[in-house]
Order: sequence, then C-alpha cells, then structure tokens
Amino acid sequence: MKVLFNLYDVSPGKGRGSGAFYFAQSLLRELLNMEINIKFILVVNNDFYLWANFLSIQKENVDIISLSKNIKLLRPIIENIVIPIIALTKKVDIIHTLFSTGLLWNAPFVKIISVMDLAYFYYQEKFPCIKSIKMKYYLKLLPIMWKKADGIVTISEFTKRELIKRIGIEENKIKTIYLGYRFQNMRDAYNDIHNEIRIIPEKGKYFLLVASDAPNKNVLGLIDSVEILVHKFKMISHTFVIVGRIRNKKFEYHVTKDFLMNKICQLKLGNYFILTGQISDGELNYLYKHMDALIFPSFYEGFGLPILEAYYHNKPVICSWAASIPELGRHMAIYFDPYDPVDIARKIAYFIENRENLEGRNYKEYSTRFSFKKTAKEYIDYYKELLSARETTRRRYRWS
Repeated sequence: MKVLFNLYDVSPGKGRGSGAFYFAQSLLRELLNMEINIKFILVVNNDFYLWANFLSIQKENVDIISLSKNIKLLRPIIENIVIPIIALTKKVDIIHTLFSTGLLWNAPFVKIISVMDLAYFYYQEKFPCIKSIKMKYYLKLLPIMWKKADGIVTISEFTKRELIKRIGIEENKIKTIYLGYRFQNMRDAYNDIHNEIRIIPEKGKYFLLVASDAPNKNVLGLIDSVEILVHKFKMISHTFVIVGRIRNKKFEYHVTKDFLMNKICQLKLGNYFILTGQISDGELNYLYKHMDALIFPSFYEGFGLPILEAYYHNKPVICSWAASIPELGRHMAIYFDPYDPVDIARKIAYFIENRENLEGRNYKEYSTRFSFKKTAKEYIDYYKELLSARETTRRRYRWS
C-alpha cells in the first residue's frame, strides 16, 4: 500500500503550535513507528520539511517531497494539479489530506480528508459582514471537495453531525477517529520553568484558559464573568492565566491584545489576569500540572483538546456546553452557558465553594482512553477498509 500525505498547508509555529501541525506530527510519528507494510510519501512545504526529514531519519518506507513555501494563492494549483501528478507518478493507492481540503475532481486513487471542524461556516453565520477571499474560497469549494472524497474522517461526532446537517454528506462516508493529547511521553523535569514564563501565580491559585484571539474562544465572555465574580459576588481569590496567540494586529473578526488589555483595565481587573502569549509544551505542561482547574468557555470547537490535557493532569474542567465540548467533558465537567457571563461566574463560584468535594474524582483514568497510537491504528484500518471497498467496486464493474 502507498499513502501520500498532503501536508502542503501544514506549517509549524502558527497559533498555539498550530492545531494542524500538532495533529500532523503526532499522527505521523505513530504511523512511522508502526511495523506495517506501507510506503508513505509526504508532500510538504519548505517550512515543514526539516521536521518531516527529522521524523523520517532511518525510515526506508518514507519519501519526502518538498514544494514551495506555504503560499495560500498557490494552494488550489498545488492540491489539484501538482499533488495529483505526483500521486500518479508514484502510483499511490491513497491521498490523505490532513486539513479539510481535497481534490475537486475524480481520481484513480482513494481520496481521504480529515476534517477538524466547520469553523468557516460557523463564522459565516456569526460574522456575515466578513467577506474575505479566503472565506469565500472555503465556503464555496470545501463542500465540493468533501463530496468528491471517498472517505472523510472527523475528530468528533459533533463535526460528523455538522457535515451531515450543513453539507449533506452521507453518514456512511464519514468516520470519527478521536485524537490523542500531547503530554503522554513528556517528562516532568522543568526546574527552570519560572524563568521561562517569568510570571507564575501561586500554585493551585489560578485557573487556566488555553485559547487564541479567535472569537469562538470567548475570551471576552470570560472577562465579563470575572468582573461579575470580583465586583458583584466579591469572592474571587484566583488569577486567570490565558495561554495562546493573541495578536496586536487586527485580523478579520479576531480580537486584539490591546483591545483585551484595555477591557481588563477598564473593568479594574488588572490583578486578576496574566496573558502569556505563545509558550512551549513544557511551560504549558507545568501550568496544567499546578492549576486549580481549566476554564473552557468556547462557543464553537471541533474537538476540545485542552479538556483531555486537563484530565490527563487529573484536574477539573469548568466549560461550555456548546458544540463538541460535552462529548469530551462527559459527566465529569461543570458546564455553563457560554453566552451568559452570569452563568459562567456562578459555575466558577460553585467550583470554588465545592473544590474539596471534587478532589476524589479520577479524571486521568478517563483520559487514558485517548492516544495517538490508537488514532494511528484506526487510520490504518480505515485505509484498508476503503481500499477493499474500492477493489470490490472495480470487480463488480468488470463483471457488469
């Protein structure tokens, strides 16, 4: 079996490690370490090449083809002309795109697309005034690409339902394969972590929010809820640490760091918030390990990785009931209405008042159900399933 991975749009260093990059590196690391008779062809951009080359050292079943830098305007040409030509030349059995896009035409190989979420369709509903070329491109062409695919893999049942409801994809064409999380093989040796982050609140006296400047993360709603806790309930003794990329430059519908800081200052909450920006996995591991609980107020998520990461560290989660979040939080999380800052404040207050009653729960045991080894195995099984179905169809066609 030959599998070509379309990684042209995946680059390290975007966002909090880049969700697509994190998914790609974690899945590929497990696939390339498996004892399987599969030839992998990785089509990457220049930014991803060094990492891919390091990953595949001494791997005889891996070829790496590096194209240009990740240039958005070239993406349709790369994905629909250049990569199919490579696939035909290499005589691959499967093309697998790890980040939502795919071919616009039928091809003699199996086409698989991994879909993280339908964020652009969510943004279209919430921000109809935004008419960027990129959004128009995705809204117009993604449904065509998904319908042309032989198989679609989602990272949650929520995203699967979204594809069926919004796009009209047939249910039997979609398979849900959950992700793992990043800290399973990480050592807890970070003695100089204080120097790296510089400002660390007292252990166990802070809540952690892993977010970005994207509006679906609902950072503004959290700030409003903290204002209620401090000035109306008068019962907060915690700091709120916000981790992730929040840019100063205005980008479409995203909030800026200056806007957030001004809002925090206007509400007289400067002593209650720390914005770290982007940090390393080691720093994030430390913050998870010593936090009191994770706050996750998102309006929309395709998965909700921080929930699993918090559970892995055996920490409670106070989160939104929206989108895919309850699918991961299950019965162990404390839920609130993300559109109601008063409800967010009440649930945080409830947690503070009942903290000791929640300490006996084994959150970590639940997190062990998820791993990228399991993810990789399920992908291999899905490759074989689709190839078998393709071969069965060809046989029927020959005899008809």
